[in-house]
Amino acid sequence: MLHQERNPDPMRSLQVQGPGASCYSQKSFDLIMFESPVTQFTAQRRDVPVPRELTGSEAARYAQGLESEYAFLTGRLKRDLPPLPSGGDVQAYHKFFQEQREGKLTLRDISYNSGNLSATWGVGPYPAYNLFAESPTPALAAFGANVGSSLMLLTSDGRLILQCRSDKNDKYKGTIAVAAAGLVNAPKKDDAGTIDVLRVSVANLLREGSEEIGLRERYEASLGISAIVIGKQTLHHEIPFRLTSTRTASELLQSVRTNEFKDSPVAFREAAVAIPATSDAIRKLLVESRCPIPDTHAGMLVQEALRARLETENSAAAYRWFGRLFFDMEEQAEHIGKLCGGSYNPNRTLEEQGLPPLREELKRLFGQDVEFAEPPK
Repeated sequence: MLHQERNPDPMRSLQVQGPGASCYSQKSFDLIMFESPVTQFTAQRRDVPVPRELTGSEAARYAQGLESEYAFLTGRLKRDLPPLPSGGDVQAYHKFFQEQREGKLTLRDISYNSGNLSATWGVGPYPAYNLFAESPTPALAAFGANVGSSLMLLTSDGRLILQCRSDKNDKYKGTIAVAAAGLVNAPKKDDAGTIDVLRVSVANLLREGSEEIGLRERYEASLGISAIVIGKQTLHHEIPFRLTSTRTASELLQSVRTNEFKDSPVAFREAAVAIPATSDAIRKLLVESRCPIPDTHAGMLVQEALRARLETENSAAAYRWFGRLFFDMEEQAEHIGKLCGGSYNPNRTLEEQGLPPLREELKRLFGQDVEFAEPPK
């Protein structure tokens, strides 16, 4: 049986601790910004135990989820894995996925110190995220929390490239998002006791950007990050990267139109859009659009809006504007919830919830100052 631990405050282990890490909190995300850019982020291996708070029915669902995941990995994805332990024991199943490192990266106990980050890392099987990341039980939500990496992509001619998520996505179907993103796979190397979180996250983005929007940019030189975002709607950490391309918006959108990546059950091409990379344009997207934005991506856009604002006015005025933006976003989220009949559900499409199509909303907001690109059929 796996060793189990009871953390008196399981959510605390997901927060970023340390002087110089400032947290700006909303209902849907926490934006933790650092006083100095982070260029070193190391993590030590530590298995994530099955929490004692798992009830009998939840344990059965998790066991079934792991069985289905194993069938998917060995069947659809042709993974060469040892046999899954027999008997349906959730502890044995979870231990198997930990030992095989079949799952997503998890981070716990993140500490910030003088521009460096450190943490512990583990393997989070995807069914844990899928089943429990939205759980109202803190220990289960923390158990399901995985790590994603995302890219804020700006162009040489002052535009912002965003992704139009298709309804194929498990969550936030048909919404707007940053240029490329995805949950990070747990490292599989035998010697991966200590990992470089930034390099693992960037490797994930290189793959996601290539698959989703045909991005061929190389951004190893931009390894530093200035924030971490914690999504609260589907609890997870987001490692946000920012890149200003040497290419124009039209050139980058052409990569979307000619993206020949072959879609698979776990990766597929996406459409994209270019809007002005100004604080006012981003604010319009955040507080006037009736289409929701993935929680962590909204946090990234907030930070980008503040960065753009600081280029046009003094710090005091920019941060007052930043505070009003947070307030207005909360009001808009409530408005969207009312349009949905109570609350927005990221597992359902916009159309199913009575919300307008994304492209229709972007045209309403930006008129002729928006350009779309679809992948080839």
